[in-house]
Amino acid sequence: MSRLKEIYLWIIVLSFVIAGPFAADIMKSEIVDTIHSLKDSAVSINSKNKNSFVLVPFANYTPETRIGGGFRFCLYHRPTPSNIYLNLFVSQNLQYEILLANELYKKEWVFGSKFKASCYPDYFYKVGNSSSNESWAYSDFFVLGNTYLQKKIDRHQFGGQVEYRFENMLKTIPSNPFGNTDWNSFGIGPKYSFDSRNNIFYSNNGTYLNFGTMVFLPIGNFLSYNKTSFDYRYFRKLGPQQIIAIYTSIASTFGSIPFQVMPSVGDDLRGYVQSRYRDKNSFIIQSEYRFPLFWRIRGTLFGGAGDVYHQVSNLNISSLKIAGGAGLRCRINNNGVNLRIDYAINRKKEGLLYLNIGEAF
Repeated sequence: MSRLKEIYLWIIVLSFVIAGPFAADIMKSEIVDTIHSLKDSAVSINSKNKNSFVLVPFANYTPETRIGGGFRFCLYHRPTPSNIYLNLFVSQNLQYEILLANELYKKEWVFGSKFKASCYPDYFYKVGNSSSNESWAYSDFFVLGNTYLQKKIDRHQFGGQVEYRFENMLKTIPSNPFGNTDWNSFGIGPKYSFDSRNNIFYSNNGTYLNFGTMVFLPIGNFLSYNKTSFDYRYFRKLGPQQIIAIYTSIASTFGSIPFQVMPSVGDDLRGYVQSRYRDKNSFIIQSEYRFPLFWRIRGTLFGGAGDVYHQVSNLNISSLKIAGGAGLRCRINNNGVNLRIDYAINRKKEGLLYLNIGEAF
């Protein structure tokens, strides 16, 4: 193991050790209402004890995974949104993922870290916004570690982050145009966020903004590239339980970019498979109209557009990715967490089904 890998693994381990004082405060409180209200579908261990952990099963369906599901072991802290959790996931397409993460709030500081290991069979469609339907199956194993620390000033959070990533292609693409089947990267950069939403699960008022940039350093045989992301969300109440929601995302990468980390339209735009279109840059804008139907059931109408591009001159109306659709929401707790079912149709009149917990944005 290289010296840098060893250092970063220690950073990840220490991040959970540092979390100890935060976790000590968490252990003094109850689990948040979000988890208690899921009690009909969760197994609570020693639930009368304030130190309780909760096991929550979950399931989803997306075009990339088909049927998937797993378990989340979690501990939450009230009244802050502090949380520590472990996710175990497997899909019908034999995609596996283990995620260990925390986000902890201590006075004016926010500390977070995540460690993810995944084996992910997928398809490669070449790069560009007008690539053909020809694809190659490949299988990818990767490990990702990310740690960040931010200082809270009112609704603003300022700070920095570090990230390590290892990729190993178990089944490679014929004539791989990128030349890298195994690679490592290590990056650092600033991170900023602003959040005025009145509910992080189902907001009807407020704004959320997140901006971050990472410089991946040319250390040894590590890949050198940069990536920048911008995420903006706006929510406004129009009437009794009627909401308009707007989402905008911009992502850019520079340098020798591995295709696995290139932005993709399908990352956020419902109606397109996640890996179908990818390139060095992307933009997406979506809007939703959310309205009540009856009991705990709500409806939504949504539409969006976006594209990937190598440079701005590659953008044109004829290749713009457009999609829209409708969905149903069933509220499963008093904090606004919903079971979500969406059906989206893209510009080519292809329909895709999504089933998940929580809003698309």
